[in-house]
Amino acid sequence: SAYIWRSNLESYLFSDIGFREYLRYAFYLLPVWLLLMVSNGLYTIRSTSGLFHQVYRILIVSSTAILFLVVIIFMTQSFFFSRLILVSTWVFAVIYIFLGRLVLQSIQKYLLKYDVGVRRVALIGHGAISDEITGKFQDNQYSGYKIIGFINGSSKPLSSDTKYLGTIENIALLIKKYKLDEVILTDSDSSKKSMADVIRIC
Repeated sequence: SAYIWRSNLESYLFSDIGFREYLRYAFYLLPVWLLLMVSNGLYTIRSTSGLFHQVYRILIVSSTAILFLVVIIFMTQSFFFSRLILVSTWVFAVIYIFLGRLVLQSIQKYLLKYDVGVRRVALIGHGAISDEITGKFQDNQYSGYKIIGFINGSSKPLSSDTKYLGTIENIALLIKKYKLDEVILTDSDSSKKSMADVIRIC
């Protein structure tokens, strides 16, 4: 898009640039761009971060990639690229990546409704902290996490709105039984031995 826009609008102001030459530099830039996107979490499947945060990361990635291209041009002493084509490349990259993220996130949210890609979580301990975590996950249905229940010390509490799974002593069996992906320790009063067992098993 940047090449076509530049060619149509201001080709008479600059030296002739062949499309193959343009693609050559595009291939140099593509791996760097992809690495920057991966390192900034733009390819994280479970990423459901806010719109502002995603735009910020896209701007950082695109700006860094263009800076890398400028360095390549300077080192190879290839000065045929105009400032317009660099700016338009940056603008179109931001737009295309952002639209791609919107499409990806829409697909992700659709799949999360059917528990596809959802990580099954159990909480160890039951109290104010576990209730707060459960509430946050329930308020955000697109968090990518689902609270299956909680695992208590040695006995079932008298009352709870969250499903009771069992005791810490049976955590290995509970993980297999309920197909848990993650376990969150919310009980700071658990014994050191119990915490060590949980860390060893998980």
